[in-house]
Amino acid sequence: MEKEQNVERLNFGDREIILIGTAHVSKASAEQVTKVIDEEQPDAVCIELCESRYQKIKDPDSWKNMDLVKIFKEGKLILFVINLVLASHQKKIAEKLGINPGQEMLNAISSAEKYEMRLELIDRDVKTTLNRTWGLMSITNKFKLLVSMLGALTISAWTLSFILFIVHQSSELFTDYSKIVNMVILALFFLPFLLPDGNKKEEEVTEETLEKLKEQDMLENLLEEMGENLPDVKKRLIDERDLYMVKKLQQCDAKKMVAVVGAGHVPGMLRHWNDEIDLASLEEMPQPGMMSKFFKYAFPALLVIGGVAGMFFLDFEQIKDLILSYVLITGGGAAIGALVVLSHPWSIFLAFVSAPITILHPALGVGMITGVSEAIKRKPTAGDFENLLDDFGSVKGWMKNRVTRVLLTSVASSMGAILGLLYFCQKYDITGFFKS
Repeated sequence: MEKEQNVERLNFGDREIILIGTAHVSKASAEQVTKVIDEEQPDAVCIELCESRYQKIKDPDSWKNMDLVKIFKEGKLILFVINLVLASHQKKIAEKLGINPGQEMLNAISSAEKYEMRLELIDRDVKTTLNRTWGLMSITNKFKLLVSMLGALTISAWTLSFILFIVHQSSELFTDYSKIVNMVILALFFLPFLLPDGNKKEEEVTEETLEKLKEQDMLENLLEEMGENLPDVKKRLIDERDLYMVKKLQQCDAKKMVAVVGAGHVPGMLRHWNDEIDLASLEEMPQPGMMSKFFKYAFPALLVIGGVAGMFFLDFEQIKDLILSYVLITGGGAAIGALVVLSHPWSIFLAFVSAPITILHPALGVGMITGVSEAIKRKPTAGDFENLLDDFGSVKGWMKNRVTRVLLTSVASSMGAILGLLYFCQKYDITGFFKS
């Protein structure tokens, strides 16, 4: 049989695997999947989905039933945001081409059901992939990811605002221009909210462009470029999943299989087809780094120890002043952060009350408390979820949509608490204070 474009025929023992490389938003790919399954009549259809993504693609309205409170309680905020970034990008391309994202997977599922074939989910669980992507990502690449999410201008303005705030509070450099510096800090922070949307010139994406991306030489160049810019992301999102899906295909005992995967995975899967692959190592969750452990455990412990030690060096009035200042500054910082993004009054109040406590508690965070509060007090509507991927692409959209407003409340209150704590530590130089 003449080799069909984008189709690879592989063998593992006495089993045959027909591997189809697709573009996830390509009409031609979706049609090709149906055609190959119709012609090959395999024993099993294997698709690049995990259980949670399978359920989501079967029920595209699942966004509307998302439990934001549960996301915060389970500490999955970062994973949720990364998932939104990927979904938003894919949706924009799909809308231009007039096709549902993942239509080729839906066609594979429909064909399997039509012919009563086994359906095998061969991709790694998306939670594991995103956990490994974020947890093992370098600080530099985390910053690049934030730039891609919010834009270079937004990140630059907020970074400069943060640096000016720290310098202004920790030195006497701008003492004579204090009011002007404070105005500049506020202006830089609010600048992204004031700029008009839609200034980005988006590259035109056509069906022909996507079909070219499925050619191996073009694809190799694309992955090489991605590897140079975000090597951590490419390794977790593509390379590791290449290995994972190869192993899952080899473990499937069907005599004949049609496997539907994104074209970006095909070159890697072919390279590693005969390799020994340790599945357990690819599912291992990353451990927190030393810096993360320090801020989660050691830093709160140092504050408590410092407070206890202060009782032996300070009189009652000094202790009372220290505690009151700590509560007002950290709580006030968190409350101001929540206020800046126009959070619900109850969320602002909880930010003020909880920040002084959560800073000292390694298992809690003010952002979790305010995020849950915002999700309850301003429960997102079905329309918010329907427009989520569109609104996610701009700062104004983040402010308008109740789902992203929950995220903003969480992040802003957390940042406010951190800035308040930094200011408190600078204001009360512990060594100098205890010696006074």
